[in-house]
Amino acid sequence: MLSFNMRIFNRWGEMMFETSDINQGWDGTYNGKQCEMGAYVYVIEYDIEARGTGVDQGSFLLIR
Repeated sequence: MLSFNMRIFNRWGEMMFETSDINQGWDGTYNGKQCEMGAYVYVIEYDIEARGTGVDQGSFLLIR
C-alpha cells in the first residue's frame, strides 16, 4: 500500500472524520459527541499496489 485517505462529511459538507490509517474506522462521533442519525458521505482516495489508484465515494445512513 502506498497511500490511503478516508473522509466522512455530514449533509452540510462539514468534515466529521479523516484518517490515513486503512485499519481505522469511524465510531460515529465528532468532538467527543455522538453524531445525529442520518445521511453521511464518504470519500476514499487510495493508491494501492494490488488495486491501483482511485477514488471511491458514496453515502450511508448512520443508525443508532
